[in-house]
Amino acid sequence: LEFLPESDSARRLPTLSEMSATQSNDMRDHEGALRTARLLRDEARKAQDKLHETIAYREMGWCQGFMGDARSGLENARRALTLARSIGNRDQEGWCLNTLGAIHATHGDHAQAIECFNQARSIFEAAGEIRGLINVIGNAGLNYLGLGEAEKATQFLEKGLEISRKHDMSSRYNRGLPNLGMARYETGDVPGAIRVLEEALH
Repeated sequence: LEFLPESDSARRLPTLSEMSATQSNDMRDHEGALRTARLLRDEARKAQDKLHETIAYREMGWCQGFMGDARSGLENARRALTLARSIGNRDQEGWCLNTLGAIHATHGDHAQAIECFNQARSIFEAAGEIRGLINVIGNAGLNYLGLGEAEKATQFLEKGLEISRKHDMSSRYNRGLPNLGMARYETGDVPGAIRVLEEALH
């Protein structure tokens, strides 16, 4: 990023977006990701780039939700959703709904999470957005696990892995294995849980 001048928004904004996503999703550095997302927001506003401003608020909401600040997380995710709808970007609308669902689920509002996940899933299915579809199905599965509905959670998580395998998305597949193992264990299927967790270790 330091090699890109501030005037080069065409390259800086996508770079900041990727940095924030990597910090939050792969490195689990939500504080660092939040700082990056705020910088993205500021630079997107300056460049009058509504798409990257949407992404920035969504990333901010995601990070704040997982840092325990549900109020700010929901506020920023809703701001992102409003922006996404204002520019007619259905892909971002789906991701914003997914983020809202994840924040609701993390903080125990499972019914609201289901509503958000269902809306996001419909958008991703209609658009053929496979990465988003896998993500939201997995999050919905974890939400049902939080509700104590392990059988339903297992069905969702298995569906997510099936789609990942079909589309040769190995990183998404491997990321979903531990969650399925946990769900199968909760259903009492200990041998099935062990098989999935052993596969995750390979």
